[in-house]
Amino acid sequence: MKRMKPIQVIICVLCCSTLFAQVHKAPAYPLIIHDPYFSIWSMTDTLNAASTKHWTGHDQALTGLIKVDGTTYRVIGNGNGETHEIMAQQKSVTMNATQTIY
Repeated sequence: MKRMKPIQVIICVLCCSTLFAQVHKAPAYPLIIHDPYFSIWSMTDTLNAASTKHWTGHDQALTGLIKVDGTTYRVIGNGNGETHEIMAQQKSVTMNATQTIY
């Protein structure tokens, strides 16, 4: 049995690491999908870090606010700067073939 040369090991490790580079972060998360002409995506891992967009990159802003014990938290979108809500802390995001779970 032949031994692998050090350069072969390095190449193998680099190839394997690039294959799994996208496992932890998706390029975009689908939020509302009706057809290719009407879809809204989150382009960041955190739902309230940026404005939601169409798959072409144009803004299709959604803003989601929730009020708990008199305090307003922003859960979707980056807001318009006119209100004084607190960004909700997102714990995780999971995406599969039919749903995105925050």
